[in-house]
Amino acid sequence: MGDYFKGPERLEVFSITGAPMRMGEPRSLEVPDYQVLKNLIAQGEKDKAIAYLSAFHAQNSGMLSLLNDWCVAQVKLCAELLDATKEKNLRPEAMKEFNILIDKMALEYHSAEDKAVLDFIRKYITAETILFLDGQKILEGLNQKKDALVLAITAGDKNKAIIDVDHYHHHDLICHDSLITFIYSYPTTVMKHYGEKMGMDISNESILRNPIWNGMWELTKVLTPLDLAAFLAEHLRFHFSGPARQGQTIIKEDDKKINLIFDPCGSGGALRRRLGDDIVNFKEKHQLGWNKCGEVNMYCSHCAINEKHSIDLFGYPKLVVEFQADPAKPCGWTIYKNKEDIPAEVYERLGLKK
Repeated sequence: MGDYFKGPERLEVFSITGAPMRMGEPRSLEVPDYQVLKNLIAQGEKDKAIAYLSAFHAQNSGMLSLLNDWCVAQVKLCAELLDATKEKNLRPEAMKEFNILIDKMALEYHSAEDKAVLDFIRKYITAETILFLDGQKILEGLNQKKDALVLAITAGDKNKAIIDVDHYHHHDLICHDSLITFIYSYPTTVMKHYGEKMGMDISNESILRNPIWNGMWELTKVLTPLDLAAFLAEHLRFHFSGPARQGQTIIKEDDKKINLIFDPCGSGGALRRRLGDDIVNFKEKHQLGWNKCGEVNMYCSHCAINEKHSIDLFGYPKLVVEFQADPAKPCGWTIYKNKEDIPAEVYERLGLKK
């Protein structure tokens, strides 16, 4: 492996983006982000703890901004593809379905701090506000949690700082999962009334128009397979992948490829595990559902978009999705070192030829 995955656990600038990134042996990178932060606090490494927190916070903020804008784009696109009146009439049902799922998610949280974040979400994402979600507003609470944590670390109050790590983590996680839930539930409601294709068009076209998402693909153009593996491992940690949703990616390598394993993936995988049999999967075959029936939901089709968009841009999928129909099994992404080693079936499941 390259330098990204060698040496001790550390925070080092990723030269291509100029942003700090976790690097080190794959085994050390299996330690979840928030456990690393707690360990540094417990060891009295104040400066390192604040540096890690600052790096995490920048990425967390970017992730919430992307998801926030994606939610708004879905509703605007629905009004564009159907018409404004049909979208307005559909919105109360869509919000009802969303709130049912938020209530289910709320069963996982019990502290007063967590319940306050859930109350904020219920007021932030409503039928009246959804077209005008202010990305800065959703970051205000997270910024406050970060500032409180920095103060506790600086003061050397280890016990309070470790508790504040959980407050910060849960705040971000609840906001993240709530936005993911809307991105799944809104086009799923559209699908029930106007068909799977319309729901998919809204879900897929809205992300294709997202400037942050497109900026990531512009970056991908210059990344080597090893660069991409390091970048994506970091990206999926900020989706809160892994057990306890603390930000973990398992990294494996052989002569031909690098495997990134998420148990669960912190977006679609976590959503499927939470909803269980209540998840709504496509009943029809769609290219951006890998032409599978009864296995892929509206959110997880986003990974098929990644493959198809990569093929459109580069002629091959720079990242290959290891989707598992069984949500209890880990999903993953595979980055092949040589595009010629990508199996033909990866193209064929999208209805394409290698």
